[in-house]
Amino acid sequence: MFKKTVEAKAHQRLSGADKKKLKRTIRDRFPKASDADIDALLPPKPESSVGLL
Repeated sequence: MFKKTVEAKAHQRLSGADKKKLKRTIRDRFPKASDADIDALLPPKPESSVGLL
């Protein structure tokens, strides 16, 4: 009944679980992509953030 409003920020940090889920989704949708290709998109060490337009 009383839902909180969603605040959209310019950048939102991804949690580790969200990052793993995103990598799995990329692997499922692009089966020919290598692990190096996926690591180029989502580097394993630094924090990832998503920019909202």
